[in-house]
Amino acid sequence: VSIFEFKNEIFAAQDRYIYRSSDGGLTWKTVFTNAVGYSSVTATDSFLLAFYGNRTRLVRSTDGLRTWKSIDTDTLVNHLEVDPFGGDSFKWVGGTGSMLYYFQTGNLHSYCPIQFCYSSDGGDTWHRGNNGNQVPIGYKLKDGINFGNHIVLASNQIQHSLDSAGTFFTQQTGIKCARIGQIIHQENSVFSTTN
Repeated sequence: VSIFEFKNEIFAAQDRYIYRSSDGGLTWKTVFTNAVGYSSVTATDSFLLAFYGNRTRLVRSTDGLRTWKSIDTDTLVNHLEVDPFGGDSFKWVGGTGSMLYYFQTGNLHSYCPIQFCYSSDGGDTWHRGNNGNQVPIGYKLKDGINFGNHIVLASNQIQHSLDSAGTFFTQQTGIKCARIGQIIHQENSVFSTTN
């Protein structure tokens, strides 16, 4: 499902398990198991986030998966026009500090606007972003990262926002591909997979 770094440890999620490595990936320890399985696992600089149950539940850990807190996702449903847990949409959740963003696109052919919600308290309370208006990004949302005030989304191009997701612009000189896959951020660099 995903692999990421959090507090100088590496985490990997696959099916029903999340693993942690403290030695750069040489040895791994199972740290969290869920009978339902995971749809997405990611990390901000303050906490780990995991979606499970077909993205109907969201949990948060601030200590590297030792303890979890359930995050209420019902308010996401109230703020978004499309069911955020339906099968015909693409989602990404992430953030920095206690600021958390939830992005979603519909399953459209070429033009995909996004809806998003944000939370300034780590997901306890959600608000509708951009006054509820959709923001165009060009294609289906695949992945995202957030560092500082810079949000980067992956679709058919790299999409950047410097105004809390109010607007996005493309800038990906040198990438000759049709689709961006996963993107990660390490120090001052952004890395991307392509098709």
